[in-house]
Amino acid sequence: MTKTNLIGAVLSAILISGCSTAMPADMTQEATSVPAIYETNISADENQLAIKAKYEAGVESADSKSAVVETTNETEPVEVALIDIEAPVAPVSSAISAYYVKPGDQQAKTGLVLNWTDFQMVTETYEDEWTVLAGAIDGIGDWTFKYTVDGDVESSGVIPLTYYHDDYAIGLPLACNYGPTTVEGWTFMAEIDNRVCYSHAPGACYVFDDGWDAIVLDARRYAEWKGGENFHDPGKYTLVAYNSESWVIASEGTPNVTELTEAEAEVSDVNALADKIINKMMPLVGVSDPKWGAINWAEYVREEPQDDGSTIYWLEAELNGCQFSIEIDDTMPLGFAENHKWSAAIMPADFVTRQNDSTLYHEQYAINIVGNDVCIVNTATDVRRNVSLDNKYHMDSTVCVLTLTDGKHAKCVTLRPELISFMYAISSK
Repeated sequence: MTKTNLIGAVLSAILISGCSTAMPADMTQEATSVPAIYETNISADENQLAIKAKYEAGVESADSKSAVVETTNETEPVEVALIDIEAPVAPVSSAISAYYVKPGDQQAKTGLVLNWTDFQMVTETYEDEWTVLAGAIDGIGDWTFKYTVDGDVESSGVIPLTYYHDDYAIGLPLACNYGPTTVEGWTFMAEIDNRVCYSHAPGACYVFDDGWDAIVLDARRYAEWKGGENFHDPGKYTLVAYNSESWVIASEGTPNVTELTEAEAEVSDVNALADKIINKMMPLVGVSDPKWGAINWAEYVREEPQDDGSTIYWLEAELNGCQFSIEIDDTMPLGFAENHKWSAAIMPADFVTRQNDSTLYHEQYAINIVGNDVCIVNTATDVRRNVSLDNKYHMDSTVCVLTLTDGKHAKCVTLRPELISFMYAISSK
């Protein structure tokens, strides 16, 4: 019996019998494979752990010092392992199961939610009132995590999971797209009518459809796949694409995977922003005071004098976790203070004789509107996209007027109301 087969037989016998104990390091045997075990029995005394098994009748197997199986037509128990031990063996725990987990998997355990962060092969056992999870992290070593139904938790120093006390587990967010889909810098060239689903997890992104799946891995996760011991069914996947940042492994049937070039990524990002503005923009119907609403506006407008005697007013805002700045250009400063109190109202454009140039900034993008045309510019790369607004979203007949004061002086400046509507569109999910 080979070393691998013997260890497999021992572990199988232990798991089936419900007894767990430490195995000695020197168990190397050289012999032919034995027939399948279909019944096992484990017994122990002070010095030895004996494992007996019934084999399929009528099949020959070789002899070795720790495994003796002879040709037989009987199915009587045959001793297959006799292991010396240094201390009395007592079954301190009962094996329940062994299973694989992957980054992003969640489990609800009677008021405790586990979020797995690594690929792992987990053994789950009972120890008195504790449930014990155990495994080994590549390059780090063994770990254990114990919990009770009362919410008590104990663990080793490094564990491949996070946890919180609750009765509800919320799975990974899932997104879907039809046709070619770009995920983590890789484009999956699916047919236009084929759906591609994907979800992000720590160090990995799972991409799949009916009949195939792929995983985008970072360096650590790739090593876990190559090692194979903690990765379920590693032979199912083949490395199909890689760069210095990530690796793509995929099953049979996965569409071709191509790397998104930097130029393509820049154009794609600008196009995505433009599509959001066009498809999710809503007119500010019935809005007269934009300070009252979902937008979290800064308390003050910041004044920034320029060398030519003009000034720039900056109005900061936050909406749904997205940060925005509106730049308003004017001919001269208001006074000596840097920050000014402000109020705003949207009114007919013919109420004012002069309108200021204004630009909306979000991340590295600058967005402005002239007439009915919107220009979106990636300020880091100068990649740009121009789109025209549908007439029902065009608000050129109105203007947003800001009244600024430093407590002594006051003035008014204006901005295009569409910039506020763009903020709602960009921050929408």
